Amino acid sequence: MNTITSFRDKLFMPVSSASLGLFRILVGFILFFQTSSLISSNFVQEHIFESKIRFPFEYFEFLEPLPKDGMRWLLLLMLGATVFMILGRFFKIATFLYTVSFTYLWLLDKSYFNNHYYFITLLGFLLIFTQADSWGALKGKNRRETIPYWHVYILKLQLLLVLFISGINKINYHWLIDFQPMKHILETKAAVDGYDWLLNDFFYIFFTWGGMLLDLLIGFLLWNKRTRKFAITAFILFNLINYWLFHDIGEIGFFPFLLLACVSIFLDPLQVKAKLNWIVPQKVKPITKISETRVVEKIKKSNIVFGLIVVYFSIQILVPFRHLLYDDHVDWTGEGQRFSWRMKIMYKEVDMHFYLIEEGKSEKLEVNVGHFLNDKQYTNLMYYPDLVPLVGAYISDEGRRRKLSNPDVVSTFYVGFNGRPSQLLFDSTLRINRLSPEKSNWIFSLQ
Repeated sequence: MNTITSFRDKLFMPVSSASLGLFRILVGFILFFQTSSLISSNFVQEHIFESKIRFPFEYFEFLEPLPKDGMRWLLLLMLGATVFMILGRFFKIATFLYTVSFTYLWLLDKSYFNNHYYFITLLGFLLIFTQADSWGALKGKNRRETIPYWHVYILKLQLLLVLFISGINKINYHWLIDFQPMKHILETKAAVDGYDWLLNDFFYIFFTWGGMLLDLLIGFLLWNKRTRKFAITAFILFNLINYWLFHDIGEIGFFPFLLLACVSIFLDPLQVKAKLNWIVPQKVKPITKISETRVVEKIKKSNIVFGLIVVYFSIQILVPFRHLLYDDHVDWTGEGQRFSWRMKIMYKEVDMHFYLIEEGKSEKLEVNVGHFLNDKQYTNLMYYPDLVPLVGAYISDEGRRRKLSNPDVVSTFYVGFNGRPSQLLFDSTLRINRLSPEKSNWIFSLQ
């Protein structure tokens, strides 16, 4: 009980607001550039309005895209919100608008989901409850020299958990012994860019074991003052290498730079304040000991805040391991795979064919799914089995629109998992248009 009380008291101790303010500014810049990229790449037009099929998240089937003009204004709203986040003006409103808008955007279609987007949503959600505009803000009346430590702690712990759980997920035979999928990734990089020097056991071991150890340890090394400088150097190199490795062969986007921006939350806030106070000179009356004590005591009485922190991070720890409740390999069936920080730990070589069968006939009409799926959807169909029933339902409905009588859909779907020999994902006589995407009992076990 004394340990819990001591921990709770520490969460409400006053600390300088400088590192949190720097975190807000740097993360805001990364989100600004990412949103600019979404606008300039015409993402909404190509991946939402020109898509013939959408794959809704379970429980979010009610979400629909806004009209074209509405989606354009939504992206502009997000872009403007990131500017206000950087400046620290109307910070909570801007952060709330950005987080809700961005989350809505990726919830429209689960075939666009990636861990990067989920991480951004969590950061935005946590930032709403902080006083990240206390330092480095452009004017405003919210400037404070100190904030409760929990404002910093929740962001530190969130980043640590993402990295640590990602490291735990790499402790498996495929990663550590077969060097998969890193071996496949390096082979792809060599083929695309001509870097044949990557094709040897040294780099296979370096990237697999080095990546796992860094994920497991880096959060703790950043947290510890004695190892922080070394950790920052290692983390910078790791993310630059990650960007170099994946920028032209996979979806990495701005994620390495977002992680580098997040490092600022681990910096000594007093040093940040001393070295960077010129960003926005602080003309603020220092908080006296008496007023500071009153603020802290007032916060201490709010056990609700402490309870919410415990509940939130309990969920963050438990949800990524929910796959342990299900049978078979999580990355094979896809059940429990999302929202679990299972990043870059699998690859699949897929040979898939879909066929329409009209009622009362034995003839199979092959359907090229590439005609109605965009590149992102096609790739995710290979990786996530829960998209298969939705594709089957779409093909069946399209058959009915073309006057076929009660058409069903079957598929021969061969998958080679992490370099293993290919095997059928499910029975090739199964009417996939009748399956539920929320269940995986129709998927064969991984051999």
